[in-house]
Amino acid sequence: MTRTYVLMNTDEGTEEEVLAKLRSIPGVVEAHVTDGIYDLIAEVVADSREAVKEILRSHIRALEHVRYTVSVDVVDEPAEVGGGVEASQVL
Repeated sequence: MTRTYVLMNTDEGTEEEVLAKLRSIPGVVEAHVTDGIYDLIAEVVADSREAVKEILRSHIRALEHVRYTVSVDVVDEPAEVGGGVEASQVL
Protein backbone atom coordinates (compact mmCIF):
# COMPACT_ATOMS: atom_id res chain seq x y z
CA MET A 1 0.00 0.00 0.00
CA THR A 2 1.31 3.45 -0.93
CA ARG A 3 0.10 6.64 0.73
CA THR A 4 0.77 10.12 -0.65
CA TYR A 5 -0.41 13.55 0.48
CA VAL A 6 -1.02 16.02 -2.33
CA LEU A 7 -0.96 19.76 -1.68
CA MET A 8 -2.63 21.90 -4.33
CA ASN A 9 -3.07 25.47 -5.47
CA THR A 10 -6.21 26.30 -7.41
CA ASP A 11 -7.65 29.26 -9.22
CA GLU A 12 -9.01 31.74 -6.71
CA GLY A 13 -12.54 30.96 -5.60
CA THR A 14 -12.63 27.42 -7.03
CA GLU A 15 -11.55 25.49 -3.92
CA GLU A 16 -14.98 24.01 -3.13
CA GLU A 17 -15.56 22.97 -6.76
CA VAL A 18 -12.17 21.24 -6.92
CA LEU A 19 -12.76 19.66 -3.50
CA ALA A 20 -16.01 18.05 -4.68
CA LYS A 21 -14.27 16.63 -7.75
CA LEU A 22 -11.31 15.38 -5.69
CA ARG A 23 -13.59 13.49 -3.32
CA SER A 24 -15.06 11.56 -6.27
CA ILE A 25 -11.70 10.27 -7.53
CA PRO A 26 -11.02 6.60 -6.68
CA GLY A 27 -7.98 6.41 -4.42
CA VAL A 28 -8.56 9.81 -2.80
CA VAL A 29 -9.46 8.77 0.74
CA GLU A 30 -9.60 12.28 2.22
CA ALA A 31 -9.55 15.82 0.89
CA HIS A 32 -9.86 19.19 2.62
CA VAL A 33 -9.68 22.92 1.91
CA THR A 34 -6.75 24.42 3.81
CA ASP A 35 -5.60 27.84 4.92
CA GLY A 36 -2.11 29.02 4.11
CA ILE A 37 0.23 28.54 1.18
CA TYR A 38 -1.82 25.68 -0.32
CA ASP A 39 -5.55 25.68 -1.02
CA LEU A 40 -6.27 21.95 -0.71
CA ILE A 41 -4.78 18.74 0.65
CA ALA A 42 -5.71 15.23 -0.43
CA GLU A 43 -4.65 11.83 0.85
CA VAL A 44 -4.20 9.30 -1.94
CA VAL A 45 -3.88 5.57 -1.24
CA ALA A 46 -3.19 2.92 -3.87
CA ASP A 47 -1.60 -0.51 -4.23
CA SER A 48 1.66 0.83 -5.64
CA ARG A 49 3.65 3.99 -6.27
CA GLU A 50 2.88 3.64 -9.98
CA ALA A 51 -0.85 3.54 -9.24
CA VAL A 52 -0.54 6.71 -7.15
CA LYS A 53 1.38 8.41 -9.97
CA GLU A 54 -1.39 7.46 -12.39
CA ILE A 55 -4.05 8.97 -10.10
CA LEU A 56 -1.98 12.15 -9.89
CA ARG A 57 -1.35 12.36 -13.64
CA SER A 58 -4.70 11.29 -15.02
CA HIS A 59 -7.10 12.59 -12.41
CA ILE A 60 -5.80 15.18 -9.96
CA ARG A 61 -3.50 17.23 -12.18
CA ALA A 62 -6.06 17.01 -14.98
CA LEU A 63 -8.76 18.72 -12.92
CA GLU A 64 -9.86 22.09 -14.18
CA HIS A 65 -8.64 24.91 -11.88
CA VAL A 66 -5.74 22.91 -10.35
CA ARG A 67 -2.69 25.06 -11.03
CA TYR A 68 0.09 23.47 -8.97
CA THR A 69 0.62 20.29 -6.95
CA VAL A 70 3.21 19.04 -4.49
CA SER A 71 3.27 15.33 -3.64
CA VAL A 72 4.57 14.08 -0.30
CA ASP A 73 5.10 10.31 -0.16
CA VAL A 74 4.75 8.53 3.18
CA VAL A 75 7.77 6.30 3.67
CA ASP A 76 6.90 4.57 6.94
CA GLU A 77 3.92 2.98 8.61
CA PRO A 78 1.77 5.20 10.84
CA ALA A 79 3.34 5.49 14.26
CA GLU A 80 1.52 6.24 17.45
CA VAL A 81 1.82 9.77 18.75
CA GLY A 82 0.56 11.21 22.01
CA GLY A 83 -2.82 10.03 23.22
CA GLY A 84 -3.00 6.92 21.05
CA VAL A 85 -3.74 8.87 17.88
CA GLU A 86 -2.06 7.48 14.79
CA ALA A 87 0.14 9.87 12.84
CA SER A 88 -2.16 9.50 9.83
CA GLN A 89 -5.00 10.94 11.93
CA VAL A 90 -3.09 14.11 12.86
CA LEU A 91 -3.61 15.76 9.46
